[in-house]
Amino acid sequence: MPLSERIVTAVADAADTTPDELEPLYTVVDPDALEQLFAPTAAGNTRTDGQIMFTYGGYHVTVTSDGIVDIAPIDEKTE
Repeated sequence: MPLSERIVTAVADAADTTPDELEPLYTVVDPDALEQLFAPTAAGNTRTDGQIMFTYGGYHVTVTSDGIVDIAPIDEKTE
């Protein structure tokens, strides 16, 4: 499953909704750029370090170079 779909699915699951009910991911991040950023290197290896963080659908989303997608609810008091 493409990274962008994994993000949308994870947020939808956490929000107890369907992916169709969320705003499109492209309104907060360029999905094509995200896929390219975390694509394997020219040698076919995974990226060794790095991460990107953004907010989407009421959650903080962190994607790491090893493909892990971590989501956490936005604390309304800190936003």
